[in-house]
Amino acid sequence: KTISANREKLRTNIIYTKERLDALDYCVKFIHFPDKLAAAIEEKLLKYKKEGEQAAKISSTISGEFKNQEVFMENTVKGLEKELEANKKIRKESNRLVRNQNKLLIEGILKLREEIAELSAPTGILHAQKTGMKSTKLNRSSISSQENPAFHEDMTKKVEENRERMLALRKRIE
Repeated sequence: KTISANREKLRTNIIYTKERLDALDYCVKFIHFPDKLAAAIEEKLLKYKKEGEQAAKISSTISGEFKNQEVFMENTVKGLEKELEANKKIRKESNRLVRNQNKLLIEGILKLREEIAELSAPTGILHAQKTGMKSTKLNRSSISSQENPAFHEDMTKKVEENRERMLALRKRIE
């Protein structure tokens, strides 16, 4: 029963739409003749104007619901904007902390590199400058010319100490 009633409404609406489009097509033919166009509009489209005015009167319940929906959407937008602002502050603070941590790590890495450079070249210019000693370059001929056994023991001891420091630094880096 409802299907047949809905079919009838659909047919009525299709016929109504077709009549309205035909009337509009008829009026468009007179677009270059203003007098004939005005007469055609009065003849064909005036009856649709009255129907349009009646349809334009919206019931108070529909307009009230529209206002309620509008207020709800505005409140939702305000809430989402507040949430977005809070998230921005949290991300900003988080990024600041990460930058500070990265800065500290880079400073630590630079210090460790300096220590490694000092330990790997104890007789180099950098070591001499920091310890206030004169820089002496050692090569095989100068080491082998030193026949003093105490000198060899002292150098071996220093090499072992430096090796242990380097291992400790490597462990700190890892």
